Amino acid sequence: MRENFKQRIIEALESYVKRLQTADSAKISGLIQLTVPPMPHLGDYATSLPLQLAKMLKKPPLVIAKDIADAVAPHLSPTIEKVEVVKPGYVNFYLSSSWLQDALKEIIPQEMQWGRTAHSPKKILVEYSSPNIAKMMHVGHFRSTLIGHALDNILRHLGHKVVNDNHLGDWGTQFGKLLVAYRLWHAHAGDAKITVPELETLYIRFHKEAKLDPGLEDQARKETVRLQQGDKKARKLWEEFCRISLTEFKRIYDLFGITFDYLHGESFYESMLPSIVKDALARHIAVESEGAIIIPLDDVGLPPYVIRKSDGGFLYATSDLATIKWRDEHLDLDLVLYVVGDQQILHFKQLFAAARKMGYGKKSELVHVPFGLILGEGGKKMSTREGEAVDAMYFIQKSTALAKKIIEEKNPDRSPTETNDLARRVALSALVYNDLSRDRESSVTFNWDTMMNFKGASAPYLLYTYVRVNGILHKVEAEHPEDLVAPMDARLLNEPDELLLLRALVKFPDTLEEIETDHRPHHLVQYLNNLANIFHAAYDRLPVAQAEQDIRRARLALFRAVALTMKTGMELLGMQPVEKM
Repeated sequence: MRENFKQRIIEALESYVKRLQTADSAKISGLIQLTVPPMPHLGDYATSLPLQLAKMLKKPPLVIAKDIADAVAPHLSPTIEKVEVVKPGYVNFYLSSSWLQDALKEIIPQEMQWGRTAHSPKKILVEYSSPNIAKMMHVGHFRSTLIGHALDNILRHLGHKVVNDNHLGDWGTQFGKLLVAYRLWHAHAGDAKITVPELETLYIRFHKEAKLDPGLEDQARKETVRLQQGDKKARKLWEEFCRISLTEFKRIYDLFGITFDYLHGESFYESMLPSIVKDALARHIAVESEGAIIIPLDDVGLPPYVIRKSDGGFLYATSDLATIKWRDEHLDLDLVLYVVGDQQILHFKQLFAAARKMGYGKKSELVHVPFGLILGEGGKKMSTREGEAVDAMYFIQKSTALAKKIIEEKNPDRSPTETNDLARRVALSALVYNDLSRDRESSVTFNWDTMMNFKGASAPYLLYTYVRVNGILHKVEAEHPEDLVAPMDARLLNEPDELLLLRALVKFPDTLEEIETDHRPHHLVQYLNNLANIFHAAYDRLPVAQAEQDIRRARLALFRAVALTMKTGMELLGMQPVEKM
C-alpha cells in the first residue's frame, strides 16, 4: 500500500504521549495498541489509550480521549477522515472514502505479492511437523504440520528469508523398545518387508507386554545404548525403519504441497552429544546427580535439565541443545519458531534457559509456538501406546470420502476425474480450516458435519466464495472482454457495500502482520470469513455485468481484488482453492 496507515496512527499517538512529558511516557508508548472495532460503524481502528492514561493523569477518560482526538486528527488527514470519541474512553479512527478508493488501484498490480508490507526481512527458521519414525503420523504431529506450514507460508509471503526444518523423532529410547519388539515378535518373518503400521503395532504390543513383564524395559534400555554406541545390526534395522517411515510421511506432505529445507532429526546431532555434555561439565554448568548429568536451573525457577541418563544414554534434551548450537554455527538466524504441542511448554522453558547458560542461541530469538491437543470421541486425548491414536492419513481418507459423497449428491453428472480432484481439494482444505479456524492453543475435536458445511464458517464456504466471485469475473470477461484492460475510476465506488468491501480489503496486510507478531493463523481464517460474509451480503446489491460501463469497470476491479485476496489468503493457510464447485 502507499503507506502503513496503522503505523501512522500509532506514531501520532506516540507523539501525543511524548508531549505529556511524564516520567512514564516511554512505558506508555510501548503499550499503545490499535484494535479493530466489533462493528463497522464504530470505525476502522480504535485505541483504549485514554483508559490507560486516566489514573496517571487524574483526568476522566473521555476528557483525555477528546484531547487525543483533537491533537492527532490534523496529522492523519487525508487518510483518516474522522476521529471520534466513544464512551467510556475510546478513540475511533475512520479511513476516508477517497483513500480507500485510491488504495484499490494498488491491489491488483501486486498480484501474488499482495499483502506484503515494507520492512526489514529477518532470517527465520520454522521447525514443524517432527513426526516419530516407525509410527504413522499422529494427529498431534499433523497439527504441528498444518500450523507450521501456514506460518512458514505467511512469513515467506511477508518477505522474510525463511527456512524450515522437520526435526524428526528418529532417536531415543523408543527405538530400543522397537528393536526388542521386532526381534521377539517379527524377526521370524525373515526377509519380509515390514510396514509402518506393523512397526506401530509392535510398539503398542511392547507397552502392553511390558506391563506384564517389567524386564522388557531393561532390555529396551540396553538395546538403546547399543544403538547409540553403533551396533551394526541395530543400526541396519534402524535405518530401514527410517526409510519406510519417511516414504509414508512424504505421502502426506505431497498432498499438502509441503517440502522441507532440512530433515535434521535427532540422529543428525548424535555425534555432537558427548561434546555437549563434556563442555557443560568442564564449564561447571552441569553437575552429576545420582549418576545422571544435569544442568541445574533452580536460579530461574525451573527443574534441572537432564542431558545424560545414569546408564550413559542421551536424551532428546541433549540433542535439542546440540540443535541450537549447530544452527548457531551454520545458519545465522534471527528467529527460530518451534511449533510443538503445549505439553512441551516446560521442556522449552528448560531448553532455552539451559541454552543461555551454555552460550548457545545468543544470535537468535528462540520462541516456542505451542498448540492444544486433537481430541478423540468423548473429548479424550488419543495415545499411540494404548492403541487409541488415529493417524493423519485416516483423517485425510475419511474427509475425502465424505467430500466425495456430498459432491456426487449435489452434482451426479460430474466426471469421476473431476469429482475425485474436487473431493481431494475440499477435504484437504477442510482439514486445514478445521485446525486453523480456532486459536492454536485451543484443543480440536473433530466434527465431520461442521467441517463439510457449505453454508458458513467452513472451508467449503470459503472455497465457494472464491468460485462465486470468479463466476462474476468470467461473466464480464465473456460479455465485455474490453473491460479487463480498460481504465477504471475507483471514485465511483460509493455504495455502502462497496466501501465495506474496500475497508475489509485494505486490512489484509494488517492481518498478516498480526500473525507475524503472535504466530496465530486463526486471524487469517477470521479475516477471510469476514470478507466472504461482506461479499455474499453485497452480491445481489452490486450487479456487475448489468451495470453501466463505468460502474461495471469499477466493480470489476473491486471483485478482482476480492478474488485475489481470497485466493492468496487460502493458499497461505495451506488450503487449495478451486475454480468450480
